[in-house]
Amino acid sequence: MTSRPAKVPNRVRTTVLALVVPLVLLAAALAWAVAMLPELPDQVATHWGADGLPDGFGSPVSTLVMLAAIVVPFTIGMWAIGFYLGSTASTRRLSVFFSIWFAVMISGLLVGSLAVQRGLTDATLAPGIGVPMAVSFAVATLAGALAALAIPADRPQPTTAPVPDGAERLTLGANEQAAWVRTAELPGLGWIMTAGAILTVLLGGIALLGGVGVGVTTLVILAMVTLLLVLLGRWTVTVDHDGLAARSVLPRPRTVVPLNEVEAAEVVDVQPLADFGGWGYRIDLTGRVGIVLRKGEAILVHRTGGRQLVITVDDAATGVALLNTLADRARLR
Repeated sequence: MTSRPAKVPNRVRTTVLALVVPLVLLAAALAWAVAMLPELPDQVATHWGADGLPDGFGSPVSTLVMLAAIVVPFTIGMWAIGFYLGSTASTRRLSVFFSIWFAVMISGLLVGSLAVQRGLTDATLAPGIGVPMAVSFAVATLAGALAALAIPADRPQPTTAPVPDGAERLTLGANEQAAWVRTAELPGLGWIMTAGAILTVLLGGIALLGGVGVGVTTLVILAMVTLLLVLLGRWTVTVDHDGLAARSVLPRPRTVVPLNEVEAAEVVDVQPLADFGGWGYRIDLTGRVGIVLRKGEAILVHRTGGRQLVITVDDAATGVALLNTLADRARLR
């Protein structure tokens, strides 16, 4: 089954939140940094080691140029995803979240790392930036979440057209109810999460005891990676009388497809790198959304409005057949 190209709504709001606001934030941080140049060492610290001490240095101007060269393309890329491929609210929200998050995080690190070096003549004396990093991370996460919430939810796009005759179905009695639930997760996720959590706790304890110099930066990065794995590495996929729902460990992110927006479902084979460029919550070049956690069988849902959702999960054939059956039944209500 082929779907028509999906329309992308709310492009103006996406542009403001995913492009204009992040670039304004970056420009403000760069302007502040330029104003501080007379108070900074000739060579500023640009990198801190695991022990919290500076171990990389460069000229202030080259540092600003490098950061701008990183943030601007990233911001444009995130905006382009939401603007051109954002047929679903979840896609637009993710593009806005990461664009805002990255701009705030980098701007906060820039301001924080230079602020601790004001008045110094030797950048090797600069203190650690664990606190600025933690504050930047918290503020960036909050700002990104609030900006994402400013993107409206998808408008209902119900259909009364029947599911195509060739679509797989289950045999259910007129009053018989059925539900299908499976868990999809990255291979080895449990071991990875456990190792990450234990390592973070151990390093944090060692740092507090003063036995070994372990920077806050290292701990923050480990915690971030573990959190991302928890959020996006395991999903519960359900098909029932409400439609199809895919939820991560926490209430967000999640994806819900009501039965009256299901045109048809089918089983497809997914190769993560070839089809989606990797693993996790993905968006391909056609705007198709994928929850891709492994290669192999997957559910492909053709939604109204030309939207498509792919979820790699075991026993996809049963989930597909039940979803088509329940969607058919919903048309008769």
